Amino acid sequence: MTQDSENEALERLNLGLNLNKTGKVDEANREYRAAIEEGKASGTDKGREIAAGAASNLGLNLEKAGNDVEANRAWRIAIEEGKASGTDNGREIAAGAAFNLGLTFETSGNANEANRAWHIAIEEGKASGTDTGKEIAAKAAFNLGLTLNKAGKSNEANRAWRIAIEEGKASGTDTGKEIAAGAALNLGLTLEKSGNDDEANQALLIAIEESKDSGTDKGKEIAAGAAFNLGLTLEKAGKADEANREYRAAIEEGKASRTDKGREIAAGAAFNLGFNLEKTGNDVVANQTWRIAIEEGKASGTDTGKEISANAALNLGLVLEKAGNDDEANRAWHIAIDEGKASGTNTGKEISASAVFNLGFNLEVAGKVDEANREYRGAIEEGKASGTDTGREIAAGAAFNLGFNLEKAGDDDEANRAWRIAVEEGKASGTDTGKEISENAVSKLGLNLEKAGKADEANPV
Repeated sequence: MTQDSENEALERLNLGLNLNKTGKVDEANREYRAAIEEGKASGTDKGREIAAGAASNLGLNLEKAGNDVEANRAWRIAIEEGKASGTDNGREIAAGAAFNLGLTFETSGNANEANRAWHIAIEEGKASGTDTGKEIAAKAAFNLGLTLNKAGKSNEANRAWRIAIEEGKASGTDTGKEIAAGAALNLGLTLEKSGNDDEANQALLIAIEESKDSGTDKGKEIAAGAAFNLGLTLEKAGKADEANREYRAAIEEGKASRTDKGREIAAGAAFNLGFNLEKTGNDVVANQTWRIAIEEGKASGTDTGKEISANAALNLGLVLEKAGNDDEANRAWHIAIDEGKASGTNTGKEISASAVFNLGFNLEVAGKVDEANREYRGAIEEGKASGTDTGREIAAGAAFNLGFNLEKAGDDDEANRAWRIAVEEGKASGTDTGKEISENAVSKLGLNLEKAGKADEANPV
């Protein structure tokens, strides 16, 4: 009778799997339920393992159908039967069910229950001794770390991520190594945040090593992120050459990942590298690096990537202008304008405003005053739209220059309107430079109004 029940359970499980494969989900679920009953009734380790497998698959179908409550019940059976079986495969099934249970609790906002489920998944995954079990344990520990960190329990989160690193590495699977890398990256970031840079750097080095070993696109993206953050901590410690090496590694890994986030990281690393190279007077290589930042930021398609692309193009234009290459500088600033606007972020709009202002000033110096004035008007709009202090400061500066040009052209009324904008935006910026522009605009406006015999209007503030 015991063997019969075990055989019946196996037969029902296999039938359920075949029915599931052909899209007959309701019939499959009936077979899974029968397999659970027969497997439990058998009383054998193998029978209970089969019951666990059937319950796990039943839970997946129920969750897919939007029935989370019933899915959770099925997964609890899978955990219970998988543990009771005592087999490696049974415990692996229990771990997977506990992991899924944790996900549904997390989705419903029940962090405490999710954490309890993930603790079971870690325990059972490790106990299974299988590569897949260790991988599940790593995933559960990674997620546990995220929820603990979100709750402000960084020390507990770090402990969870250390388990994820250990189990992910031990699994030997590409996915396991990728999870280990992600956990090491998060560990490094929290350690850095707490001021523990040496341990943070060690964690980031583990992230780079494990993610490279994984060979996956996501792994390369993680490697890029780890190298980028390692570069930041080294730069902060005054180790610019070492930081630059890490930025170069981040560029390489980010590009190789082919993911949007990876290319965004590559763009950020290239931007920082270019900035460091420019500081040391290496303008030619800095320019090449900023061109990489522009390309990768645009290719990422993300708002942040476009913002980085805009910033790199802004800096490239400044260096080219300094070298007397005005035409190329203007081309770079046009890219900064387009990418800054396309990012849709306030910082992107601010960068766009700055590029428009520089373009206007360059055109003014070249004697193209009408074109310069058009750009100044664009800088005013972009600077105001950014809503940032620097953006409003740029708007004020553009309005001041526009007013000066209009006054020279004999259009005092338009000049006065421009200076009023400069007064308003300079004050609103709250920056020292903004206030200074505002005061200068007040002075210019006052003189102009006085000259026109409108002394009563000469003090607009």
